[in-house]
Amino acid sequence: MALLPFLAFLGVDSVIGSVKRKNMRDQAIAQGAFLPYDLNKHHMIWQDVYRDWDGEKKLFPTEYHAYFARNKEALEKYMVGLVSIQEIAEGRKPVLCVGTYNKFTFSPFHGFHYLYDEKIKIFNETGVFYY
Repeated sequence: MALLPFLAFLGVDSVIGSVKRKNMRDQAIAQGAFLPYDLNKHHMIWQDVYRDWDGEKKLFPTEYHAYFARNKEALEKYMVGLVSIQEIAEGRKPVLCVGTYNKFTFSPFHGFHYLYDEKIKIFNETGVFYY
């Protein structure tokens, strides 16, 4: 008989834990955290972006072209943003998103703009090149 209250406690505790896990999962899904990566699709998007750069450059602002021709790191960082935008549009967490991800606040070009906006502006206005 002493075992019956203990089993009842375990049952209630299990239900409470399940509800908490479900709430946490639902919150994470709402933030985009549990949508699966699709590495195959990720690589296809990268190839499309590279193909565009090698061709018509429709995905790249014209004021960036000359700078990107000299700075491949900046070009790749911009490409990461383009790929991330496409993955988000498909409802996935970007493969190259490091750390926590919230689809409502994530900015794929934040790092790019922070590092390169001023350098590109100076390059376009004066011809002085900064990495």
